[in-house]
Amino acid sequence: MTEKKIVSFISKSSVYTVSDLRKIFKDKRKEWSLPDNMNFQSFLSVLKDTGLTERRFLDYNGMPFKTLYTWGDFDSFECACRLYKNAYLSHHTALFLNDLTEQIPKTIYVSYELSKKAGAMDKTLSQKDIDRSFAKPSREPQSLSFLRQEVVVHASKYSGNTGIVPHGTGNFSFTDTERTMLDSVVRPELSGGVFNVLNVFTESRGKYSPEKLRSYLLKLDYTYPYHQTIGFYLERAGFGNKELSMFKDMGIKYKFYLDRDIISGSFSEKWNLVYPFELD
Repeated sequence: MTEKKIVSFISKSSVYTVSDLRKIFKDKRKEWSLPDNMNFQSFLSVLKDTGLTERRFLDYNGMPFKTLYTWGDFDSFECACRLYKNAYLSHHTALFLNDLTEQIPKTIYVSYELSKKAGAMDKTLSQKDIDRSFAKPSREPQSLSFLRQEVVVHASKYSGNTGIVPHGTGNFSFTDTERTMLDSVVRPELSGGVFNVLNVFTESRGKYSPEKLRSYLLKLDYTYPYHQTIGFYLERAGFGNKELSMFKDMGIKYKFYLDRDIISGSFSEKWNLVYPFELD
């Protein structure tokens, strides 16, 4: 009888963390009349015997990073979003979920927000700072393996969950269209590169709102002038002065870069922006 109750309860979800299972053990032990001498490890063994399966995320050395438990059919997207508290799918994975790309990403991209304090940057900016920062590649994100699939984990700037929405299944969250495009502007290497980002802006015209893009940009309050990058992409996508002026009027004070570590670039005087010459 107890086993039926356990199976009935556990089968309501498909993915559990160790913390989830510890809470269930604590909350349900009296209701399920579990033996007084049963500890959590014994309870876990009972769950495994009834069909709960252990799954592990591995780090780049092949060492266990995080353990999850699954029941029945499960979604790797949901598993990835259980890596960190309030994690959500982003970048190339979110482009796919928002129907902004026909590319099916082999890698799962997941983000979690830093705290306000941890994500804060000195707002003082100089051209020398920009040149030095964008002359080198971006910092490598955390890379994990889950069931032989790569999972890239990105620590995102604090946004108060701006543009993060629940998936229709209710099992995980992901960035909406405009937030995904903004994230792709900031970290194009996590979204297939600048060529793919430009293609998204061009081919998905009509699926996104420049006004909403600007609203999100203001909310995230980046130190770097990403409005120049967005303006460049919008111009290439064929938008007119009405949309372009929303970003141009934010000021074109600094020379900026479409991507980091551009070896050979062309220059847009309108946006004061260096971009790969291959985009010409």
